[in-house]
Amino acid sequence: SIVPNEEKRFATGDEAYDFYCYYASKAGFSVRITKTRDSVLELSCKKQGKWEFYKPGQDRVREKMSMRCACKAFVKVKWNKKKDYWFFERIRMEHNHPLHPSPTQTQFMHAHKNKDPVMMEFVDQLYRANVNHNSTVNVLSEIHGGRQNLPFTEMDLKNRRAAAARAERENDIPKLLEFFKEMKAQNEYFYHEVQVDDKNVIKNVFWSHASQRAEYVDFGDVI
Repeated sequence: SIVPNEEKRFATGDEAYDFYCYYASKAGFSVRITKTRDSVLELSCKKQGKWEFYKPGQDRVREKMSMRCACKAFVKVKWNKKKDYWFFERIRMEHNHPLHPSPTQTQFMHAHKNKDPVMMEFVDQLYRANVNHNSTVNVLSEIHGGRQNLPFTEMDLKNRRAAAARAERENDIPKLLEFFKEMKAQNEYFYHEVQVDDKNVIKNVFWSHASQRAEYVDFGDVI
């Protein structure tokens, strides 16, 4: 059974957490960790606690699945030190809000976004091969048996691609300077210069191969 009960035994707290998250994904709610200690782990419904709108006195019109509504559903996982296993010491199953067990809903819940490292590396390879976003989604949908079964949202994919592009841009200058260093080691006549502003931010970069300098001597011009 995937339903939590006091008879369940787990080797680690992480194993108990994964079990409860799997149950929550099937039941249709997300999970937050509300307490963690060496021997105790408390897991609550994501809607636990009271949600306050950032503009007091005004009501938010749009409903959000992440909005807190003081839901009391939770489990307390405890470590039996003598017998060395984890178990559910307390369980409260009742929710005070509708549940959303459909994969099209749970894929938006943070606790259930399954970003498998192997799958994410495959996604990165598609992006490096300049496969566009729609084609990437189509490939992943084929693998998972439909878009409704994707363990993450299309926005997650767009955010990952944007993050990779930012990281690539941030790494451009170090890679260029390393290239200059390698070229200088291969040819002592290779020349480069970097101009920075008062904040040490690179403004201009110039480089010249030995052959280019020889051509300038011959033709007396610069292109």
